Amino acid sequence: MSDFQAMSAYPTFIAGLCRFGLSAIARVRVEGLEDLPTEGPLIIAANHMSNADPPFIGGWLSPALGRRPTFLAKDVLFKGALGVLIRSLGAEPVKAGGSDIGAYRVAKAILDKGGVVAILPEGTRSFDGVLSTPKPGVSLLATRTGTPVLPVGISGTDVLIGRERVLPKIGSRIILRVGRPFQLTLPAGSDRRAALAAADVELMRRIAARRTGFCYGVREAIDAARISAVEGKKTHTLGQVVHNEGVNAQLREQGIIPVQELDDVQEGAAVVIRAHGVTPEVMARAEDRGLDVIDGTCSWVTQEQKELAALVDEGYTIVLLGTPNHPEVVGLLGYAPDAILVDDEEDWADIPRKKRMALLTQSTQPPWKFERLAGYLTTRAHELKIVNTVCPVTIRRQQDTTDLAQAVDLVVVVGGRNSANTKELTRLVGIVGKPVAQIERAGDLDDATLFDGHRLVGVTGGTSTPIEDLEAVAARIYELAGDTQTQARALELAHKASSREVFARGAVRAALWTRGRKPGLYDMADVLGLKD
Repeated sequence: MSDFQAMSAYPTFIAGLCRFGLSAIARVRVEGLEDLPTEGPLIIAANHMSNADPPFIGGWLSPALGRRPTFLAKDVLFKGALGVLIRSLGAEPVKAGGSDIGAYRVAKAILDKGGVVAILPEGTRSFDGVLSTPKPGVSLLATRTGTPVLPVGISGTDVLIGRERVLPKIGSRIILRVGRPFQLTLPAGSDRRAALAAADVELMRRIAARRTGFCYGVREAIDAARISAVEGKKTHTLGQVVHNEGVNAQLREQGIIPVQELDDVQEGAAVVIRAHGVTPEVMARAEDRGLDVIDGTCSWVTQEQKELAALVDEGYTIVLLGTPNHPEVVGLLGYAPDAILVDDEEDWADIPRKKRMALLTQSTQPPWKFERLAGYLTTRAHELKIVNTVCPVTIRRQQDTTDLAQAVDLVVVVGGRNSANTKELTRLVGIVGKPVAQIERAGDLDDATLFDGHRLVGVTGGTSTPIEDLEAVAARIYELAGDTQTQARALELAHKASSREVFARGAVRAALWTRGRKPGLYDMADVLGLKD
């Protein structure tokens, strides 16, 4: 172990203080610590969402590593009290906008001593959640020194400290997902520039794989149910925990049974409240019956509920944009029974004029509809309070899907038939003017003529769709619409397609050529703007 990075008393104190302070304002969850190497040189590479990323990464990974990582950060941050804090967390300044040689020499010296270097390859923060093309430093450093790379995906710090937020959003959920260390290598005799670019793609694919899959609210509810079952508890979910039949079938195999009513749950059994949340009355009744209530309500929805209750107490007339009978909406109305619920635009004319009005929305409603309704309500109220409760994950998925639809000939949307956000993705593709097919699983694709006349097909999925389902759909498309060579390599090509598009667009998982091209993704970079 490197002596200069060993967890001596001072770094241990700083890391502990960092965790204590951040835990007071955010709920932090870390996955994959069992894969952390405790010896030898290591490069930590993570995506970059906000300036809070390094404290979270350093504060939670340092104890597990048994040593503190050295972050390479812009020298402009090393000023005043902030500079003292950054240095105490184990950071080294790198000249902003300077040559990569300076950063390379600093990092290599640390690695030569067996230390740990932490780098955010994108260099600048992503304000929309989309992974950017990385700077070449990490790939160059890893391939020249032979140092393994540890991919880390971080989410939620952009909500905690938003681009225009002065104060942190207390209670934000921060998730750190740590992957397994891997080696970046360059093929012998290959063009070095092209090989480094390919290594960059592989690097960002590994990081992206830590960020994809279910949204954090759904993931937490599923994990809570599984933990309860593993502990030997008789476990139920109040309603389907996710709009995905494949996942629900797996949960049933693990003994986790969905119920529609609390009366169907035996006294003393565990009941998981899904991410959509429930009314206060349902929660109170479950507790009164002596059930082991596991609250899996998404932290974003919990914040909505608190906002609603506060606005009702302040005497506002509540206008709620949402889909009638959607579980989240039903739960929200429990906090504001007299709220005016509206959905389609033709309903808006029935909204009465009020002196004091507040607007909130179901978290999965499209941002454009919320903004349009907010503009309309300025004609209906003397005082209008607008609380934007659209989930940021929803915003990213919808924007990613719109971007994908503009780049391809046909889009396949994968998700549950009852999933509101999946239906919205399908609708958005239609608005772009591209043909779209919405399916639940790969087996739903059985007609090869669907792809006639389409060279480039995009595959995307909602927040209830695991990445494995998207890869299966991509493979099925290759099998149906590809030539003989493509069909033989369907699984391989599907994996490459989803990996490449994960790098390019975060939530949108795959785009693939089906006809009129050789098997592979030779034109993907052009389509998605990845080439110079």
